[in-house]
Amino acid sequence: MRPSGRLLRAFKGWLDTRAVVRVAGADAAAFLQGAVTNDVRALREGGDAAYCATLTPKGKIFADAFVRLAGSESDEFLLDVDREKSSEFLRALRMLSLRKRVTIEDANEHRVVVASADADVGDSSARAVRRDERLEQLGFRGIVPASDAAWRDAVADAHARTRIALGVAEGASELANALPLECNFDALNGVSFTKGCYVGQENTARQRFRGVVRKRIAPFVAIEPGARAPSVGGKIVNERGDVVGDVIAAIEDEDAVLGLVRARMSFIRAHVAGEPGSAFRIADGARVGVEPPSWWPTEWLDAAEE
Repeated sequence: MRPSGRLLRAFKGWLDTRAVVRVAGADAAAFLQGAVTNDVRALREGGDAAYCATLTPKGKIFADAFVRLAGSESDEFLLDVDREKSSEFLRALRMLSLRKRVTIEDANEHRVVVASADADVGDSSARAVRRDERLEQLGFRGIVPASDAAWRDAVADAHARTRIALGVAEGASELANALPLECNFDALNGVSFTKGCYVGQENTARQRFRGVVRKRIAPFVAIEPGARAPSVGGKIVNERGDVVGDVIAAIEDEDAVLGLVRARMSFIRAHVAGEPGSAFRIADGARVGVEPPSWWPTEWLDAAEE
């Protein structure tokens, strides 16, 4: 199930599902370095942004974020975060920042998160809107002044459809309480294995060292006409009735029903290989096809275990 053109959508505008948080101060870079999964030091060396997550002490995702330098100042950062989680995110960062020389504040009044399917972002935004760090197919993304009239249209639905068709989860409703490698952060440039310590690092490092990730997020498409989108939290099962995984996102329109499932890799491997009994369906619903997207490393399926 490689995403065909009919499953993707053009988009350009404001991502109204995202919010902006500002982190600034003499300790801002060091503070973020110890709070998120990726290496924010690369931003000082010319990187556009660092896609990352903050984790719970047990290593599960609390929130995802894109960290960007605000202008040329190395002690001021802008974070693109899930709007529904932004208040909790602010509180969590402030708890971590005790005795640090940092200011952490809501920046939504003056800035918005934007995305575009192509590089036509205008001269005023060319430096602020850059290639999405996760996948080239996700286009361009950045943070711009809220007053910039070129980005007034909201495009969250079209962007989400393209993202889901590509097999990329985003936001608390899709990522929370999962492990970063289950959410494919290792292939989406969302985690550094060479930086220093950060909250929740031990479980992530242990999972990588063992070389086995038993569950991952993958895209699915209904393969029956008239299918209805399953509810988030619904189950996908195989022909034997084994639970393959949980639906974490689903979209339904006139063209298709598609979504994301956090599924056991052993079942995906059997499904791709066409083994007997390995066809998938929504529990009490339509048949669905699940195929690893083209950006998945081939060794992920090779390493799948029961």
